[in-house]
Amino acid sequence: MPSRRFRILLLTLSMGLLALCVQPIPSPRAMELTAHRGFSARCPENTMAAFRAAADAGADCIELDIRETADHVFVVCHDESLARTTGVCCPVSSLCYWEIAELDAGGWFSPAFQGDHLPALEEVLALAKQREIRLNLEIKSPAFGENSAQALVALLRQYGAETLCSVSCQSYPVLTRIKAAGPELATILVASSVPEDLGSLTDADALSIALRAVTPELTVRVHRCGKRLLIWDANTPADLRRAAAAKPDGIITDDPALARQLLWPRI
Repeated sequence: MPSRRFRILLLTLSMGLLALCVQPIPSPRAMELTAHRGFSARCPENTMAAFRAAADAGADCIELDIRETADHVFVVCHDESLARTTGVCCPVSSLCYWEIAELDAGGWFSPAFQGDHLPALEEVLALAKQREIRLNLEIKSPAFGENSAQALVALLRQYGAETLCSVSCQSYPVLTRIKAAGPELATILVASSVPEDLGSLTDADALSIALRAVTPELTVRVHRCGKRLLIWDANTPADLRRAAAAKPDGIITDDPALARQLLWPRI
């Protein structure tokens, strides 16, 4: 007959195993689902149609690109030139916003979107407040100066969107200017690989990195630096599964509906 000490040990081990069995499985919904330039797989990128579709698809956040016009309006546009999405071979910075707003930014994608325009940031902020969806505002110009940073922060404060928006950029000095103007804003460094000095980049609260640079230990490494990790360029089923397997804090995709179907099918 087993000794009393052995029976107690066996009971303790059994209870431990039972506790492990009933531990809740971490929900993948802990990862933030971000729609890249809106629902850009099905709508013209960086348009209100793409942003509304992203919200309808259940995205937690919308990533969009901002540039400044000649009259210092923040307009949503990825490229420096308007050529690819409007057919007008002209830099965004050389036109006033009213001129840009008259351009067709949807017809290149599909006749169904003919007449869609490139919105001013104010339009997107109003939609985000209405739909209760977060925004990741990527600044495209590395020359985004102190005055521009102060103007952007003032606009976000005007809309009460400081906690609704994160500001991202490939240029770390731009993030430093944003933090100086609005310390309360979350900032994201966009990169194709992990900077060696990531831990010292105190003005970046998160790292947004290309899927091709993801390694098994990446998430742990970024978290040890006290930063969140976002993975972008995950658009196929295989890429979405690979991104999710890294257990990042967020995934950025052109197709939020596909991501939801694959990674959050019961939510």
